[in-house]
Amino acid sequence: MPLAALESLACGKPIVATRTGRLPEIIEPGRNGLLVPPDPLELARAIDRAITDGRQMGPTCRESVVRFGWDRVGPSVLRQYEEALA
Repeated sequence: MPLAALESLACGKPIVATRTGRLPEIIEPGRNGLLVPPDPLELARAIDRAITDGRQMGPTCRESVVRFGWDRVGPSVLRQYEEALA
């Protein structure tokens, strides 16, 4: 999971990205960011839109990453370490 994207969303800032890696799993277009084709003009338009609409997306951005908080992810990471050491 792209940590920089999760941190940005946790700060209430929308993400603009192409459909790569696991980003499509966390970005809900128009709610917490925008997914665009790998085209410079489309990317520029999306960045402009994110700047314009960013405040409206702020609360949704934070809500969208609650499931990745350490209180939820931490126990899973700890279990994986325990299994690896067993």
